[in-house]
Amino acid sequence: MFIFTRFIGALLLGAAAAAVAAPPRSFSDFTPSGHGFAFVNHFTGSSLPGPLVLLHKAVNAPDEFGLCGGMCFAAADFFLAGRDIPAQANAPKRGQPLYDYIYQRQVDSFGPRLAFAAKFSRWMDLPDDGLFAAGSATLGELDAVLDALAQFQPVHIGLVYINSEKTRIPWNNHQVLATGATLAPESAEGITECSLRVYDPNYPGNDHARIDIRLTCEGFDRLGHDRVPVIGSVCTLVIPRTDGRADRIRNVRGMFAMPYEPRTPPETLK
Repeated sequence: MFIFTRFIGALLLGAAAAAVAAPPRSFSDFTPSGHGFAFVNHFTGSSLPGPLVLLHKAVNAPDEFGLCGGMCFAAADFFLAGRDIPAQANAPKRGQPLYDYIYQRQVDSFGPRLAFAAKFSRWMDLPDDGLFAAGSATLGELDAVLDALAQFQPVHIGLVYINSEKTRIPWNNHQVLATGATLAPESAEGITECSLRVYDPNYPGNDHARIDIRLTCEGFDRLGHDRVPVIGSVCTLVIPRTDGRADRIRNVRGMFAMPYEPRTPPETLK
């Protein structure tokens, strides 16, 4: 079908690029069990920086929080620097060097002037259906994600779980680190599905965590005087279990790439 042409072309180009020999320290070699943190993305205390901690109660800040973006950035930093990641089993406490590093990388993950925190907010406002839905916006991000993964680069992904019609709490969204892509077999309509391998700090050591993405055609909608096809996507975060129980599955309203710049961790972090 003609409506799948661009998406299919991007996937096929990604597959061809993936066949090229990987450079040294290719990010496709990253595994959550070998290169991710051993502790869960769960921190306690105040999430406010510096002296703002004094306002913790006044602004009703949570006493338990995650630093998923900082953990993903830091894990990528250690890997690309050729350094072993700190092996501690428990999340560091506020004031400890590793906590401070992860916290700073959490701030970095939102970009200059917290631009990507604002992007999370805008995507929370997107509808679930129609031409301008979160699933349609995801397709606009997918080419760049697949291209970067085909070049064995880390891709930081923002996952939008929340619909602002239900809540405005932004920290219920999530961030993961994509390390590779797998394309589904080609069907009569071309390649319309793919999976991204991810490091999810909520599930340390799980080498099989993934995001499944499926292209959808929801019919037609009116744009001005024209009727145009509504092309979207369905995204699902899948966390396989190894104990025989059903996989953990969570629907993702939308996803987008977040810029990552490597940083060399201090030598004191071991």
